Amino acid sequence: MYSGVIQCPFLGVALACFDENGNPYTQGEEGDLVITQPFPNAPLGLLGDDENKTKLKDTYYNQYPGRTAWYQADYRMLSSAY
Repeated sequence: MYSGVIQCPFLGVALACFDENGNPYTQGEEGDLVITQPFPNAPLGLLGDDENKTKLKDTYYNQYPGRTAWYQADYRMLSSAY
């Protein structure tokens, strides 16, 4: 184990790695950590948000227009082991 390293993908979470245009990277390439499918512990909203969940969408979902992906704002590299 190493500090700041996730040893394996989380169960029930579709992790991916995207470039700045929202194109998926393959193994061994570095990019932004995204989640491409709904996941069990996704928040339903953010404190002080409006009825349309504008704050939630702007914070996590509007990084890649035209794509539905949770943008975590973390950098990652897909290991060849997974």
